[in-house]
Amino acid sequence: MPASASLIDRCLTVGLKVPEARQSPKHLFDRVDQLRPALLGALCTAVGTALARLDDVPALQSTRFVDAAHWAAAASPALGLTSQDIAGAFRADAHPVAGAILKCLENTAGKEEWEGSATELLSALRQAAPDYTWPRSPRALSQLLRGTPLHGVGIDYSRTTPNRKIHLWKINDANCVFRPLNPFQSSTFET
Repeated sequence: MPASASLIDRCLTVGLKVPEARQSPKHLFDRVDQLRPALLGALCTAVGTALARLDDVPALQSTRFVDAAHWAAAASPALGLTSQDIAGAFRADAHPVAGAILKCLENTAGKEEWEGSATELLSALRQAAPDYTWPRSPRALSQLLRGTPLHGVGIDYSRTTPNRKIHLWKINDANCVFRPLNPFQSSTFET
């Protein structure tokens, strides 16, 4: 995992399902070899579709990675997706940790800030997003926080040295790179 918050902010996170049954590497490589022609064909179709549509598809301005999102939106019909699906995937608040923290801040009776220990935060985040695989220890959560693009979704945080408290608060939208959206709504934008 990247150590720098600015580096993690430039990363796309991908959630993968745990396989139901373990498979040998030989089986996996054989399966990839079997699928390779179809994968290459799908990739070429997506690139061709993107090249043909790039000038006609408007850039997605309120997303991370504007150029990559523009290319993906142009390729979206070949990928079986819509431009709205692409916009949702590239949203700044699509990061599961940032989304869960936003939800915790919304549950603070209008104060839009939270303070407590890493143990208390881990408990609150587990309640806010029970399906996410949270770190086992408060120390690991603290490390995860340092690598989460919180400022990009309108959240800032600090740690106090003597009592090791974490303080999270919403920042002014004017200082925010991306306007925070509800991270638990559907991945498409409502207009």
